[in-house]
Amino acid sequence: MSTITADLPDPVFKSIKHLAETEGMSVEQLASLAISQAVGAWNSQARIFEERASRGERAKFDAALAMVPNVKPDLNDEIL
Repeated sequence: MSTITADLPDPVFKSIKHLAETEGMSVEQLASLAISQAVGAWNSQARIFEERASRGERAKFDAALAMVPNVKPDLNDEIL
């Protein structure tokens, strides 16, 4: 087990403290659980993107891109 120190905005810490009390656990337990869940979700999303990317084919991408008309973007769609 490792220990970390983190600076949190006061309102966030107050929310965590209140939630931990409501759930009957320590702030440390709640923070560990929340970080574990976030990292798990993050890793799952990365695997999904990698899997989808592996199915991609450059030739199909180029063919789809070739169908996009070469016109000036609408005023609100321009990248400035």
